[in-house]
Amino acid sequence: MKNSEILTLQAVMNQVKDQPIRGGLKFKLLKIFQVLEPSVRIIIDAIEGCNEEEAKEVLAQTQTIDLPRLTMTELESLELSISQLSVLIELAGGEQDAGNEN
Repeated sequence: MKNSEILTLQAVMNQVKDQPIRGGLKFKLLKIFQVLEPSVRIIIDAIEGCNEEEAKEVLAQTQTIDLPRLTMTELESLELSISQLSVLIELAGGEQDAGNEN
């Protein structure tokens, strides 16, 4: 996952974290926060003091992160904007048609 994608995911997770969440989903989301936190700190530390070109290079680098997978059913229980869903759907393995009645 690119560092820019990690920061985007963290931003979306920060938007979702204050919603009331039921069941096992809240534990998966907590785990995602816990896994993302050290990576986000590393990225932010690496970007500090960089010029624009160096920051772009840092954001383009990739990291291997083992994040829990979310299901489309779990995502359905959250109130999400389309932009939030487009980020979180990656954690659902890109299963965009799940739940499609067509």
